[in-house]
Amino acid sequence: MFYEQQECRVPELFQYGFVVGAGFNVGQSITFECYPGYQLIGQSVLTCQHGTTRDWDHPFPHCEVPCGGNITSENGTVFSPGYPDDYPSSADCTWLISVAMGMGVRLNFTELRVHGPHDFITVWRRLVSWACLQRGEPNDPPSSTSNQVLIRFRSNTEKGGKFMIHYQAYRLQHCLPPPIIPNAEILMASKEFKIGDIVRYRCLPGYQLTGNSILTCRLGIHLEFEGPPPSCDVTCPMNEVLTASTGVILSQSPGNGFPLFESCSWVVKVEPGYNISFIIEHFQTSRQFDELEIFDEGVALANVKKNDQW
Repeated sequence: MFYEQQECRVPELFQYGFVVGAGFNVGQSITFECYPGYQLIGQSVLTCQHGTTRDWDHPFPHCEVPCGGNITSENGTVFSPGYPDDYPSSADCTWLISVAMGMGVRLNFTELRVHGPHDFITVWRRLVSWACLQRGEPNDPPSSTSNQVLIRFRSNTEKGGKFMIHYQAYRLQHCLPPPIIPNAEILMASKEFKIGDIVRYRCLPGYQLTGNSILTCRLGIHLEFEGPPPSCDVTCPMNEVLTASTGVILSQSPGNGFPLFESCSWVVKVEPGYNISFIIEHFQTSRQFDELEIFDEGVALANVKKNDQW
């Protein structure tokens, strides 16, 4: 007996994706793939089975927007849950975008309709909140200084909304500006810092530098200035020799706590033939036995005590 061999049924309309393969006979397979930003729910490969009634070995899959996930492609799109429909209330989604070492991530908010203040998108880099967005497109699209970016979306209203974020990997070339530290100035040749460029810190008069005065822009896990920045503080020396023609002598920084029974001294020396002049711009203390003394070859020239102000 001969009978006409039937094909398996034609796949239904496959929204937000495409089907690879046009053969629906016994033993033939078709593959389902989703567009970027969508996730396949179900089996990606279906095979037409034997039998008097031809049918696929698995139900047809579908594509939907995932609520978060780990993304490793160099470019793509992050959609709000349910896109292109409005996102649901009480959504809490987190996406981690990771690209190759030496690359950064640039975000482009193609569509952003999020109802604040209860609905918001937070972009994180290096565990630090980098941008918090609620409505409209940011004036300066965020770009990371490392190969990872974390995006979190939360919704707590019934109004709904949607967003579309395109991302693109780019090669890291410049460090962010070096950190500013109190009581110091930064010496730099340019405002753009490429790999290998250095910056130098110099304390203001009266302050002493602790740490490395030079930081170098280097590419490690992040493109950043290597090492912690120095600090500029006021110390309590013993007979510190000062030979500059001008200078400043300061009391210890308030953060040091002004320990009891501290005795700080400075020796000012200049070239022969020059005199030394002091201008006391400010002196104030609440301790009963705190005082400032100035000596010239062992002879007291001035004695400033409690609550005296100059």
